[in-house]
Amino acid sequence: MDITATDGSYTAIEQLLATCRAGPIVCHGDSGTPTIGQLNQVIMRKAPNFNQASIGLPEYNKDGCLADQTFAKQISNQPNCNLISGTGITNGVVVPTPNMLSTCVLTLYADTNCFSPSNANIGPITPSLNPSACIGRIRNSKGVVFEAKSASLRC
Repeated sequence: MDITATDGSYTAIEQLLATCRAGPIVCHGDSGTPTIGQLNQVIMRKAPNFNQASIGLPEYNKDGCLADQTFAKQISNQPNCNLISGTGITNGVVVPTPNMLSTCVLTLYADTNCFSPSNANIGPITPSLNPSACIGRIRNSKGVVFEAKSASLRC
């Protein structure tokens, strides 16, 4: 949602994300006996900059999923294709950022320029501080395992 504020000569537009939450709450009335009520909230927060969304892909080894990997590649949602280093990568780990939207989808491609019809979509990716479990074997829409050579992120 967009919030617009004007002070006469200056207008500012801020994009906010709204989420709804509902749950039980204990109410203490005049009788002293607690009762269960319903709490309904709307939580607003500043939207992340969609032009700067990115996820981490650990440096790949032969299977892409060992726990001791270091982070070597950030895949951003810029319109360019991100080359993936390594050979024989048919598994992977995704490291989301905590402030990204949960609408981001990572696409892995079998070529180096993100055009291959042999590709796989992973997501939507949930914001988190923790890496994903091992994802793989990477398969295209026909179920054929392929080696990931490039990636793109759409949010």
